[in-house]
Amino acid sequence: MIHKSTKPETNQNDIARVSAGTERVLGLSNIRMEDPPTCAYFMIGENCKGTCFFCARRSERENENIETSPNNSTSKKRGFLSRVTWKPYNIHTVLEKNAEQFENGSIRRTCFQVVRDTEAYRQTLEAVKMLKKKCDIPVCVSINGISPEQYGELYEAGVERIAFSFDAATPELYEKIKGKSWDEEWEIYLEINRRFPGRTVIHLIVGLGETEKQMVGAIETFYRHNSEVSLFAFTPIPGTPLSGRKQPSLSTYRKIQTALYMIRTGMWQCRRDVPVPINGEWKTDAGCQSSLPVSHFPFPASSMWDVPVPMKCKNELYKFENDKIIFNRDKRDFFIQNIPQTAFRTYGCPDCNRPLYNERPGQVPYNFPRELTEEERISAIELIF
Repeated sequence: MIHKSTKPETNQNDIARVSAGTERVLGLSNIRMEDPPTCAYFMIGENCKGTCFFCARRSERENENIETSPNNSTSKKRGFLSRVTWKPYNIHTVLEKNAEQFENGSIRRTCFQVVRDTEAYRQTLEAVKMLKKKCDIPVCVSINGISPEQYGELYEAGVERIAFSFDAATPELYEKIKGKSWDEEWEIYLEINRRFPGRTVIHLIVGLGETEKQMVGAIETFYRHNSEVSLFAFTPIPGTPLSGRKQPSLSTYRKIQTALYMIRTGMWQCRRDVPVPINGEWKTDAGCQSSLPVSHFPFPASSMWDVPVPMKCKNELYKFENDKIIFNRDKRDFFIQNIPQTAFRTYGCPDCNRPLYNERPGQVPYNFPRELTEEERISAIELIF
């Protein structure tokens, strides 16, 4: 029997929105979940100043003329982010429950999703301080549009990692779909990376109109700057300008996941024809002659090169054709032996599993929120060919 959720708080002065899965783990609802979240997800802020074409919480924006569905409405579904519902609760109540569930082991991390708004930043900073006084849970914050000084305040308050939602794989797509300057965000990101090395995560959305080659180029770029990359699948939301766009195929997504795993473990050859940013411009020659040299990474080589692959084999594993990744089917045994199930699980911050973020119950997950069976792992690998 499914029971209704506990009645949420609606005081606009002191609320946090709580994802449906987090509600369940915090004891605020009894919804059925096959794979509960291992991270508590809270959304801070009600009035986002962002203009992302794929988001239900976007601000109004003129000239909404790209891929607009005739069935679009202009109403904002403020209770949604991606396909997840987020109900408002008193922030003190949910942080107390968050600390309790961390102590008993049900929750292992907390993530604050912050809308683009000055007041939301201030509320998040206070929420982090409150939570860290209650327990020593690892905290990550997904936030854009603040100053380097404000990012520094979040780290000083106890945030372990900060996620930059670049989302789009190229500057052109970023500015077209998000309506902001890539260069401004890029410069802030570089400064934060310099000041807090190894403590940034990049969110990229597969399916916004980029090519597979462009997505690989973006992933390579951020790993060269010592950031982890977390993938999302584009999810069409009713009432948004991109509601008519289809989700990426599972085959494309599995190819990008495989490429990401190979890049972060050193199995991927750095290709001269994949565009990366050099001195403020995206170019197709990063001076990388063969595989990614250790000098590209500001951390010990052992953390990247844990799966040694001879260069001759790297050259035979894949190629690009018409901007698509073509994995070599003749090397199927290599992929079966060397691509583990973790390549297809939610990846980014530790203990973040995001169940049902991009798919409905019963649908094969883009990012598995749990360990795959061997049959699921083999099926995922078969999709890359």
